Amino acid sequence: MKVVLFCGGLGMRLYPTTENIPKPLVPIGEKPILFHIMKYYSHFGHKDFLLCLGYKGEQIKNYFLNYDECLSSNFVLSNGGRTKEILSKDFDDWKITFVESKKVDSQTPIAVIIVEAPICLDLKMIRYIGSLGFLSAQACTRLTR
Repeated sequence: MKVVLFCGGLGMRLYPTTENIPKPLVPIGEKPILFHIMKYYSHFGHKDFLLCLGYKGEQIKNYFLNYDECLSSNFVLSNGGRTKEILSKDFDDWKITFVESKKVDSQTPIAVIIVEAPICLDLKMIRYIGSLGFLSAQACTRLTR
């Protein structure tokens, strides 16, 4: 089941923090909000994500493209530094699809319609990054079965 996460808002309530980074990348501890939400869904077995990007979406892409698990995980370095074995991976079994949303000034629900991607979705898990108080992933799973 694909989990759809809307990551394209301007994050005006978090301004001036969101002037330079998108709201999904605002850190909570050492990781961004987006990572914590994805980790939460992953805990309940939902590991196929669709990120609907918009405002500063390239930064979200770069976060995952340049993610260095050695900085947040235990690892073994051998062969004079040529070989590294990561002992616990953060998101080794995740599948993340990145799509750009059209640039429109509208409310969040319209993003479901205007995502530009040739993807057939089983839309059962949708979450707007701006609201962190939805049902638990476990409750959502029970509701969709």
